[in-house]
Amino acid sequence: MLSAVLSEAFIRVGDLHALQERSQELQQETRTREAEAAIRVKIAEMDEPEHLFRVVREISSQLTRLDTLHDACSIQVISDDQTGYLSCCLGATRRDRRHFVEGIANRSRTHPLYLIKNHPWVTEDHPWVLEVFRTGKPHYQPHTRGDSPVPSGLSLVDVSFSYGTLAINRQEPNAFTVGDIDLLQRFAAILSDGFQRFLDIVERLQVARCREVVTRVREEVWRMVDEHDLRKVLDTVGDGLRQASIAYRDCDINLVEARGDEWTVRHYNPSLHSWIEFPEDSVARVLQLWREGAVAYRRDLDKEHAHGDAEQVERVYQHRVRSVVDVPFANGTFAVNSDHPDAFSEGDIEIIQEIVLVLSEGIGRMRDLSALRENEALYRAVAEDAPVLICRFLPSGEVTYVNDAYCQFFRRPRKDAYCQFFRRPRKELVGTSSSGAEARPGAGHGVDDRLGPGGRRHSTVELRPSAEKASSHI
Repeated sequence: MLSAVLSEAFIRVGDLHALQERSQELQQETRTREAEAAIRVKIAEMDEPEHLFRVVREISSQLTRLDTLHDACSIQVISDDQTGYLSCCLGATRRDRRHFVEGIANRSRTHPLYLIKNHPWVTEDHPWVLEVFRTGKPHYQPHTRGDSPVPSGLSLVDVSFSYGTLAINRQEPNAFTVGDIDLLQRFAAILSDGFQRFLDIVERLQVARCREVVTRVREEVWRMVDEHDLRKVLDTVGDGLRQASIAYRDCDINLVEARGDEWTVRHYNPSLHSWIEFPEDSVARVLQLWREGAVAYRRDLDKEHAHGDAEQVERVYQHRVRSVVDVPFANGTFAVNSDHPDAFSEGDIEIIQEIVLVLSEGIGRMRDLSALRENEALYRAVAEDAPVLICRFLPSGEVTYVNDAYCQFFRRPRKDAYCQFFRRPRKELVGTSSSGAEARPGAGHGVDDRLGPGGRRHSTVELRPSAEKASSHI
């Protein structure tokens, strides 16, 4: 009887322990779900690319809240070609954060880290990071040794998410349990769900920057009057390319011009502040690119031996160039180069093309203005040398132009002639002037009525002295 009672008591005690354990599990699950909800909220609150660092801080905070103690927490974003990664970690400086965002914006590059490899917070010395991402299996290093690329005595954990890995470490051997790794994997799953929002924000920022760059270039282009203004325009283009996170060494313009039966190419490099004429061996290459009318991207001049490109380009720029983008337009080509191979992404080239389109419109406008000035000078020379009296006036009768023959005939200086008004309506001008000049339509006489500058209507009258009344003035 006593044994039965004791047995029943042990069973009840066991049930109580199981119930307590179940209750603790439920409480832990509740806390974990609350932590997951807090991370989701922080992801949803992201409005700027740098807000990803707030998400990392929230993940770190929730890990500590759930008793997974650690010294550092970071996100590693893997490049598209899976050859390297960028780290988003707590304690990064503002400059580091800016470079991280720029690196993410250029993930599609073959070498996405070339911009920022020299920064100490970016490292490629952790080969297991790429392996974790490729296999999807967590990596736990409970005790780093002296032969490791990281300091000895660390505990490291990396788990994968859709675009990289989530990692924590602690300066203590065997610091993490299986439960800690499982928790980190749950947080990584949330990161996978929400990371696309971060990438969308980065893309939106890039689009906005590109629009701003194109707008600034357009404003500077429309201020351009002659070729001397190209320096300011290309300086603005260079600033815009940097603002769009396009790393380049030189950006310049090659203008193609016909001289008789021959074609020439003039090259302008803002760093030299002068025009130079291409040698014959380089002219052929530029003319070929211009006539083909397609963007030419030479990814690595050291590997391309056709046309002797590497040597030609080095002679022009006086330094070694590895990659070049040439974009043709109506009047020539626009070139952007870099010291690095495969330096430009498809997105970079699209931005360059948009800028070149604006630049092409501006150069066309500049040449139209130049032709207009030449025509105006020719017209003015013809009008000044004409043996007839020519004046131009507004509908109000105000005189806006007279030629030399007019001033000589009426014996008054030009400035006084500009103060003169025709008092009668234009239709009454047909007849004889008080000075003995006739103004009537017909061969060699007439009124040219057209719109002038500012939309004002001007009338130009050609006057010839009458034979019988002009003799006294000759």
